[in-house]
Amino acid sequence: MLPEKDGAATIHCTIVSDQGVNLGHNPVDQTFYDDPDLSYSMGNPVKNWDEKRREWLKHHPSFAIGAEDWILVLTGSQAWPCKNPTGDNLLLRLFKNKVDYSRIHGYDMFYNNVFLHPKMVNWWTKMPLLRATMLAHPETEWILWVDSNAVFADIDFKPPLEKYKDHNCGGEKSGVAIGQKDSKAKSPKEAEAVEVSRGVVACLPTPNLTQKT
Repeated sequence: MLPEKDGAATIHCTIVSDQGVNLGHNPVDQTFYDDPDLSYSMGNPVKNWDEKRREWLKHHPSFAIGAEDWILVLTGSQAWPCKNPTGDNLLLRLFKNKVDYSRIHGYDMFYNNVFLHPKMVNWWTKMPLLRATMLAHPETEWILWVDSNAVFADIDFKPPLEKYKDHNCGGEKSGVAIGQKDSKAKSPKEAEAVEVSRGVVACLPTPNLTQKT
């Protein structure tokens, strides 16, 4: 954050953000965005993403500062109202919880309520959104997906992402899913199993995601 900024919006926010990012910088050098074959859609893997991301950051130095700690909280819900007004009220409260969490920790946040792929519904809707977000925000080191009905009970909690730096969405260790040991296990072997939640997932952006039919 720039020393002369206090987090409030300023008349210069379209040029330099509160985080010191130069939003008006438009380098003459080409980046992966200039590739005519670039696609935000599933089924079109992007090769050598790490190299392309480093090149993009080199041409956008204000984004590169602290890029290794840049986190984007991603969430979303259906586009239509809930059947019960109480549901809409809860969604609003849970959304406010995520906004506060992101604000307190200085994380970016994006909320989505549209389907980006006609064949990927229910829990699969997050996949094309993750793909598009990775490409649209190369400055982001980590994307933290949080379901609309999930809540940050400990607002001060920060994920220990340093220990997960080798887990990306394109390698052998594909992302990090939150889970816990099975408390109802009937044997030691079952006790080692992990109940994985797909509602909260952290991943290092590597958009080599392909559509599986």
